[in-house]
Amino acid sequence: MSYKLLWYSIPSLFDTSSGAAIRCRLMLKKLQERGIEVHIITAGIADDPSGITATMSKIQQAVAEQTKPEQTPPDSIRFDLDGMSYLLIPTHSSNFEEINQKEQSQLYAHFCNELMTFQPDLIMGYSGDVFSASLRHEAKSRGIPVVYALCNGSHLTFGFPDCDLVFTTSQATCDFYKERTGIKVKAVGNFIDPAMVLATPEERKPEYVTMINPSPAKGLAIFIKLILAYTARHPEEQQKFLLVKSRGNFVNIMRSLHLPNGTPLLQSHGQIAADTSEQEWEQLILQALPQLYLAEHTSHIAAIYGLTKTLVAPSVWHESWGRVATEANINGIPALVSNSGGLPEAIGIDQTLDHKQGGGGSTICANFYKKRSFIPTYGRRNCAMGRCLRAAAA
Repeated sequence: MSYKLLWYSIPSLFDTSSGAAIRCRLMLKKLQERGIEVHIITAGIADDPSGITATMSKIQQAVAEQTKPEQTPPDSIRFDLDGMSYLLIPTHSSNFEEINQKEQSQLYAHFCNELMTFQPDLIMGYSGDVFSASLRHEAKSRGIPVVYALCNGSHLTFGFPDCDLVFTTSQATCDFYKERTGIKVKAVGNFIDPAMVLATPEERKPEYVTMINPSPAKGLAIFIKLILAYTARHPEEQQKFLLVKSRGNFVNIMRSLHLPNGTPLLQSHGQIAADTSEQEWEQLILQALPQLYLAEHTSHIAAIYGLTKTLVAPSVWHESWGRVATEANINGIPALVSNSGGLPEAIGIDQTLDHKQGGGGSTICANFYKKRSFIPTYGRRNCAMGRCLRAAAA
């Protein structure tokens, strides 16, 4: 009889805008390939609606081929994908804060039913809300061990009394929680499928300095100031910079950026009408930064790496890992990252920028990708893999 694992998460494991969802879904797939029977209960919550939209066609195809109406409750969708059994609980909104009591009750009922019918040997999942704590408590009350997948540094008020094990990606995150809370967390590394992120030789046309998932916490202001400073110091170069949208409203995020004295980071010329559309705002932003280009969120991230000459990940919050940095290294792309959290582990010894100190970023960037003889290094956990994949793609 195979070992049985039941995964739960209100945030959807199909959310391609969430690094945590991508990592955990691949982790479960690898466990399934090792002979563990995996059942997954997940809902329709996403970091950004575009993250679920990108995978809906795959879900709909699986449902059309497999679903038997008489076997599936009307408030859920059951299907198999990649050898794992999914029970998807639809929600009226993808916003975590808008999930309602009826949807929570439905999810709770299905979770309890899975505990009785599937009889898992282990419960695993994530989500820091009170409702998810009730799911863990229910499992513990039935004598089932519970494991928590810790994906960020936002759980400092948690004691995890209902968890037998808490694991994360980096040693930096383990140290972070031990120093701040005294909680012991186990580092297991990250899960990245090279086939999903490696650009083909035909796709490799590197010309951009790229940042993925532009947000204040990810260091968007640093990236914008880097563009301005680099362009001012090297006006003769026509270097292109690329922002790849992932979550949140890009225009609102850009409009919120300001200098310490309250002055907007990007100054507009002339008066802007109150009814200016989002598309018009984007054009105004691009006019203020003519070196900047925008790309929409995509589930085919390899295409982005195909266009990238240097990746910049200047996070200012605790980054548990920073998968884009490792993905860049898999492609042989040098990565300039902040020293926040697990980012240095994600790249090994490339270049790090102290996010707590101002200045110097443009100089580091200039020296970084102008070194024609620069040979990318790889994180300790993916060193050999990275070199082999780079050679295979050459």
